[in-house]
Amino acid sequence: MRRILSRAGFSDIETERVIEKVGGRTLDETANLLAELGPLNSILDSIDEQTRRAIVADIRAALAGPASQGRDFLDAVSWLVSARSAKGRHEQEATK
Repeated sequence: MRRILSRAGFSDIETERVIEKVGGRTLDETANLLAELGPLNSILDSIDEQTRRAIVADIRAALAGPASQGRDFLDAVSWLVSARSAKGRHEQEATK
């Protein structure tokens, strides 16, 4: 990410990994949500319904455990990125 932004003319690049607990839904709701997100969704869309249900059941079983107590909280990870545009800095200097 830093390399891409730097090559695009950005400076003062800072990144921060942000982790938040999300969810609190039932096991069934969480399993269905995970089946609808990201690359898994396109894979599940390309297979028969019986296999899809079996995979979602496996996801639910993987989520179930003594700590879940019927509700699941998952870690959602994202990146907070800030950078300064070199173009904007040059424009400010030119107006002085």
